[in-house]
Amino acid sequence: MKRFDPENIEDFLKHPDFVKWVHQPTSKSDRYWNNWCTRNTKKVHLLRHAKEIIQGMKLEEQNEMSSEDHQMIREKLLAENKKFNSVSKTKGNNGNSKLLLAWASGIAASILILGFLYFGPNRRSEQVACPEKKVEWISKRVPRGVKKIYTLPDGTKVTMNSGSWLSYREDFEENRVVRLYGQAFFEVTKDPEHPFEIYSKYLKTQVLGTSFDVKSYKDEDKVHVAVVTGKVKVQTSEGITNEMTPGEATFYNKKDKSLTEAKYEYEDLIGWKEKILKFNRLTYPEVFKQLSRWYDVDFVVDEGVALRGQYTAKFNNQSLSNVLIGLSYSSNLSFDIQGKKVLVKQKR
Repeated sequence: MKRFDPENIEDFLKHPDFVKWVHQPTSKSDRYWNNWCTRNTKKVHLLRHAKEIIQGMKLEEQNEMSSEDHQMIREKLLAENKKFNSVSKTKGNNGNSKLLLAWASGIAASILILGFLYFGPNRRSEQVACPEKKVEWISKRVPRGVKKIYTLPDGTKVTMNSGSWLSYREDFEENRVVRLYGQAFFEVTKDPEHPFEIYSKYLKTQVLGTSFDVKSYKDEDKVHVAVVTGKVKVQTSEGITNEMTPGEATFYNKKDKSLTEAKYEYEDLIGWKEKILKFNRLTYPEVFKQLSRWYDVDFVVDEGVALRGQYTAKFNNQSLSNVLIGLSYSSNLSFDIQGKKVLVKQKR
């Protein structure tokens, strides 16, 4: 079935697959509509209302309905629903109960006039009215100092940066939803009927088939989505949206909740995939935070050390000791590696 995005009850009543599911449910159609409810929680009430209308009509077994009669009923229902939508828009939210009763009465009258229908429950689909189904999630974790590549069930390739966590639904091929903490580069398998969605704490990213980078660490104020190929849409928790094409990135600032778009340099945002460590005017605490994830170490700064200024440098697949030597040359800091700790002192 193609992706279904209804705006009102009328769209459900016009949808042949939905009507067929209510009358003659199968395990496949049950699964489809239950998954649809999971993806469209804000529209479940429309589905239930439409389902109740169809379930309220059941042909007595001794009678047969002609195609003309069926069409007459459908047109009557659609007309009543359209009338209800029109009136409710002009009346507003007040008096919705009265409107609903009047609307239901109109539908009931149209059914009684035809004479061969009665109200009664459907034989089976009552049991699958979008139940609360517990969804299992599969998790992948990458510790500090490590980068890993995973292939999701639909063939999507995910390269995960150090200190990142990703989870996806067990029914992923039908519901391509991913949760991400940290940073990952996605090469998404194209499937127009099943959009690929990534949820981090602050951004929702949606694509059809493309490659892009998402960075959203809990301990950093800035979040970004950078597109390499295809088209990507992002949405903040405040409802602000932005669409990007190759070479563009969206930056979200957690502090002021701002969303900006700009061109980006590949090495600055995605160079980590090729083991390129690049600092572009970062403060020393920001540098230490990145090095902690990259090399799985903790920086311990001596009391009284002043971490002033910003640091710019590029390292290509270098050891921690080499990076710290470079850092020491351009600052007034000295570094001492002691196992998983790096002691930071002022130069004398």
